[in-house]
Amino acid sequence: DEFVFPAFESKETAALEDKGISPTEHHVYNEDDVDAVVKAIFDPESGSFVESTTQKNIFGIVLDKTSMYYESGGQIADEGLFKLDGSDNTFSIQDVQSAKGFIVHIGSSNKVILKIGSKVTVCVDYTRREKIARNHTGTHMVNWALRKVLGTEVDQAGSIVTEDYLRFDFSSKKGLNDQQIAEVEKLVQMKIEAGEAVDTQIVPLEEAKKIKALRAVFGETYPDPVRVVTVGCKISEVLKSPEESKWNEYSIELCGGTHVRNSSIIRKIVIISEEAKGKGIRRLIAQTDEKAMASYAEGEMYFKTLEETDDITQLTEEIKEAAIPATQKKELLDKLGKKKRDLIELEKIQMKECLESCIAALGKKDIEVIAIRDKNQTAPKLVKGITKKMKKKSFMLLCKNKADVSIAVCVCKEHLDKVGAKKWFDLAAAPVQAKGGGKGGNIAGKGTNVDGFEEAEASARAFLESIQL
Repeated sequence: DEFVFPAFESKETAALEDKGISPTEHHVYNEDDVDAVVKAIFDPESGSFVESTTQKNIFGIVLDKTSMYYESGGQIADEGLFKLDGSDNTFSIQDVQSAKGFIVHIGSSNKVILKIGSKVTVCVDYTRREKIARNHTGTHMVNWALRKVLGTEVDQAGSIVTEDYLRFDFSSKKGLNDQQIAEVEKLVQMKIEAGEAVDTQIVPLEEAKKIKALRAVFGETYPDPVRVVTVGCKISEVLKSPEESKWNEYSIELCGGTHVRNSSIIRKIVIISEEAKGKGIRRLIAQTDEKAMASYAEGEMYFKTLEETDDITQLTEEIKEAAIPATQKKELLDKLGKKKRDLIELEKIQMKECLESCIAALGKKDIEVIAIRDKNQTAPKLVKGITKKMKKKSFMLLCKNKADVSIAVCVCKEHLDKVGAKKWFDLAAAPVQAKGGGKGGNIAGKGTNVDGFEEAEASARAFLESIQL
């Protein structure tokens, strides 16, 4: 099982305070490496603070300052590493948590031993953080777009922001229909392509609350002062006339997370899904940038596959499970539904034509071999239609399709003493590697060696010539 680092409780934070350690200075928005000093090391195995790390084991490191973002506000924590002063070796950080102002860096190393007082350079994985930032700004824009499409009664009910996707929960009595999903996606994409600047500013909480267009999480406790994040408008201008309705055209939120500097950096957004997650709560999942482009490209590939295949059932299941844009998925499933109906209708027409040709081929003959090529028919189905129309007849049906050959032998009771149904079937079955079963004069089966179809027909006709009725 995956190891879960225990969260710091009051016992651990009190121990840090007793040691005279101050809360960690946070320099998360500078996007620069920070030189820091190790102030405390926590060993989760012993549940206590220690003087140094050991190789391979996981530890929680408290520094005097850091540039790493700890998990909060729905945004996952940064990852990165510590470079030990005077060494090329590194200490890897996989998670960052916070408790009472103390920021805990969770990680390990096979080479580096950290000690109290060790000097390190904090190096954030800024490539990963940029992906998270795209999704976080995208989350704000989705929040804004939902309100535009569904109305002001929509409230945020939680979110998760990772480097791969954004997840947004919101209050709504019913789900988004296909047109509304497309409209939300379109509104956000328009903002992205408009290249709107993202502005941030620390504002007194009471001043921020005066902004009529402000979006905040219901029931959330915010610090004072609080950080305001906008897309497309300057916060200083908003604060001059906070109640004006024109600000409804912009995303304005309280947020401590990391964001892109301009909406154009997001490049593309696609909504992957929207579904119910509880009474009155909906969940929307979306992707941005390269992930969005890859998902869209995958969806486009399915359109090509749709044109090339007749295996509707398998493709339908694949598309239902695929993480492709919801708008593409809807269009694909609609097209598949139509193609399925068209194929069923074509099959009915072809079956009628095949039945007519089979009946014509039998005509006044008492026994015959009937071969049908590439009509998407199966021999057992046609037998029922033929025997309804033709009585006291014996025949073999051979149906060749793309991937298989079906065979059906029907020997009427009047011919059973002269025509060996099983022998007749076996002669035709061998070249196409068919297996079958049945009783009396009725035997049917299927083979996969379509290349043996002509030989199967020849063998069946040769048997026909060898018997006298």
